Amino acid sequence: MQRQVRDSLQRTLKWFIPAAIVFALVYSISESKQEQLVVTEPGLSDEELLTDLYERGYFANALSYNVVRIAVALGVDVDPGAFSLKKGMGAFSFLAAVSSPEYRYITVQEGLRSEQIATIVAKEMGWTEEEKNRFINNLPLCVYTGGEGYFFPGVYLVHKTETPEMVRQRMELRLKEALTDLASEQTTAVLNVRQILTIASLIQREAAGKGDMKLISGVIWNRLFQEMPLQIDATLQYVKAENTDVWWPQVKSKDKYLESPYNTYSNKGLPPGPIANPGRDAIEAALNPIDTSCLFYIHDNARNIHCASTYDAHKRNISYYLK
Repeated sequence: MQRQVRDSLQRTLKWFIPAAIVFALVYSISESKQEQLVVTEPGLSDEELLTDLYERGYFANALSYNVVRIAVALGVDVDPGAFSLKKGMGAFSFLAAVSSPEYRYITVQEGLRSEQIATIVAKEMGWTEEEKNRFINNLPLCVYTGGEGYFFPGVYLVHKTETPEMVRQRMELRLKEALTDLASEQTTAVLNVRQILTIASLIQREAAGKGDMKLISGVIWNRLFQEMPLQIDATLQYVKAENTDVWWPQVKSKDKYLESPYNTYSNKGLPPGPIANPGRDAIEAALNPIDTSCLFYIHDNARNIHCASTYDAHKRNISYYLK
C-alpha cells in the first residue's frame, strides 16, 4: 500500500515540477509587461532620455526607438520625469506615455521673486490663473509660511495632480529641513526665521556667486551692528518692480529716494521681509558671515568683488575698478 502511494506521488511530481517551471516563466514574462513607474534623471536632453529608456528595455526594438527619435526631432515634447511604461513598448504607445508624464520635474532657481516662481510652476503644471494665485497667496499657516522668501529653490518631482497647496507645502518643508540643518538653537534664539531669510535674500541677490556670499554677509552684519543703512541696490529693484513684468530692473541714482520700507538707503536696519527666495548657500552665509572690517563692496566688470573698510577706500575701488 505504501509503495503504491509513493509511486503515485512520484508520478504526480514528475508532471507538476515541469508545469510549475513553465508557469513561473510565463508569470515572469507577463510581469515584465506590466506597467511600471519609471523615473528618469532631471536635466536630460531628449536624446539622452530616449537612449536611457532604450537601454533599460522599454522599446520593443531598435525600429521603435528610431521612430520615436524622429517624432521627437519633429516636435513631440518629451521632458524628464516619471512615466508609466512597459517593457518592450511600440513606438506609438511609448510616445503616448512619455508625452503625458505622471510626474514632472520643476526647477526653481535661487534668488527669484515669488511671482517668478509661481509663473514657472504654473506653466509646468498647466494651472489656471486662479490656481497660480492660490499657490502664491495662501495665508500663513505656521512659522515656515509667509510668501516671499519661503519658496525653497531646488528641483522637485511633482505629480500631475498635485494642487497648488501641495506643491507649496513641499517647498516649505524643504525650507524647514534646510533651516533645521543649518541654524543652531543659539542662532534661532537671537534671530527668527523671517530675519534669517531676509538677510539670506539680500545676500542671494547681491552675490555674484557662492564665493562672495559670506563676505557680503559680513558687510551686512557690520552695517547692522553699526546702525548704518544697508544701502543695498537689490532692495531698490524689489521696490521698483512692484506690479510690473520686469522683476529686477536697473537701478538709477534717483531710485535711492523711493518711498518704501524696503528702501535700505532711506531706512536703517533690515527691510520688512525677504526680497527673494534664497537657496541653501545664501542661508548658510547669513548664519556664518566672514569676520571682516569691510563696510562697502563693489563688483568689477568681471564680477569680482572688492571690499573696503572706509568710504574713501570704497571710492578708490570705484575709481579703479569701474572707470
